[in-house]
Amino acid sequence: MLGSDYPGKSPKRAVQEIIKLDIPEKDKEMICFRNAQRFLNLPE
Repeated sequence: MLGSDYPGKSPKRAVQEIIKLDIPEKDKEMICFRNAQRFLNLPE
């Protein structure tokens, strides 16, 4: 999950930096959404 409790960056900027990473798109999706979805038991 994205560390939204850390005051160093805005969530928008953090997501923009994740999008630029040289990692698989599936990993980016996990970081930005799927991990929180699973943790919070939200529907797919």
